[in-house]
Amino acid sequence: MQYQERLIDLLDRKYRLVVESPPGAFLLEMESFVDFIMTEETLRGHVGQLVDRLARRWNEYKRELEELKKQLVQIREDFAALCPQEDDSSMRYQTDSRAPPAEEYQWSLARFDDIVNGAKCEGVKLSSGPGSPQAATEIATLVDILTRKIQQPELFGTCQQLGVNIEHLTKRLAHLERGYRNYCLVSPGCCLLLLRHMADKINPRPRRYASWSDLTESVMESWASLEGGLERQIQSAVYDGAVNVALIETLKAYLRRAYEGIRAAIGSHLMYSALLQRYKARCMWYDRQRVTGLVKRRKTTAHPQPALIAARRPERRKNEESLTRDLALFLFDNGISTLYRVKRGVHEYDLVGNQTENPIFVEAKVYEDSRQTRSRLITGFNQLAAYLNALEAANIPIREAYYVVYRLGGPLYMLLSEVPLDRLTVYTVLIDLGSSKESGSHQPRTIQIEKDDLVESSGNDD
Repeated sequence: MQYQERLIDLLDRKYRLVVESPPGAFLLEMESFVDFIMTEETLRGHVGQLVDRLARRWNEYKRELEELKKQLVQIREDFAALCPQEDDSSMRYQTDSRAPPAEEYQWSLARFDDIVNGAKCEGVKLSSGPGSPQAATEIATLVDILTRKIQQPELFGTCQQLGVNIEHLTKRLAHLERGYRNYCLVSPGCCLLLLRHMADKINPRPRRYASWSDLTESVMESWASLEGGLERQIQSAVYDGAVNVALIETLKAYLRRAYEGIRAAIGSHLMYSALLQRYKARCMWYDRQRVTGLVKRRKTTAHPQPALIAARRPERRKNEESLTRDLALFLFDNGISTLYRVKRGVHEYDLVGNQTENPIFVEAKVYEDSRQTRSRLITGFNQLAAYLNALEAANIPIREAYYVVYRLGGPLYMLLSEVPLDRLTVYTVLIDLGSSKESGSHQPRTIQIEKDDLVESSGNDD
């Protein structure tokens, strides 16, 4: 059984334990399960994929709201130009007796400008975090102010077109808000964050905040506790023994959606991983002669001269291109379309597949016997990490990256099958195309490349 299949089996058994537990023990079992999926290193890449997908949808939603805000600001300026007598932007909100009446400020352009400029005005809940039910309240308030201004009877003829524009923006806002709310309702990432928040309330741990921003972020995340008072219901069920069947059924729905999302993420990896393992077996056992015919070998020497080393570089590059193209054709024949030798800025990527919801990235390296092989393989891995970081900056986040190494000769350089990074896991595949003359007793000594050689630990767990 493959490693990922064992992981799915473990996830299934833990999930069944939770959903089949009696109502009195469900919340405690749920806390244990949530802790498992959020802290287990082997699940980190898959869980991060779901949360990252939610974050990207949230950022897209915010960008769309910002675009609406810019259009509202333009309508506000047009209104002030058409009706300068209605421009009350010089008004200031104060708390003393000299302040204008609250109603007057409530519907003024001064309040409109304060909200646009980020002032925390009374009665306005600004955007918080992903899934927030108040995410569009700020924009809705701006729409209400302009609508109130434009719909004054004496301004009907003057501001008729502005009223039409406001109506269009109102419909767009409603469409965006409904779309984002619906996305959150079925998002495994949103369910994961909600379950984590709920689990933290079962047995809350004292938390230390490294900075004011950390504390602010924690407060903003507490939006989940407002959903029907779930937090109070959970604490009552755990500490007072009050079993709430409706609460348990609600949490089970969140739990199932999160579980199915993680399982699907692992399953998508199984598809890619299994294909690459089949490609490895085909190259080494069934198609070796054809594949080795794609590359050219140069006779090695114990101490190659600098001129010989320089001459090998373009040849090695051609070999990598030939083998990468062969891998791209194999993936295409098996239903995975990838872009070959993609140039973006100063980088050139071997294989990138971004046509699916779970993009795949492949970096290929070829080596023969050389004193520089070990350093080249380590450099290639770090190059892959740099590529992934660049793609993430271009809003193409990769969650499954593969480092495919072809051996044409020399020692076997063994890398870990999985190398976890901060937000993803890199999977290595070694395809041995070495000569049969180097097998058995003539096989050079195997060299292991450890994780610490590839990824330097910061040594700081705070």
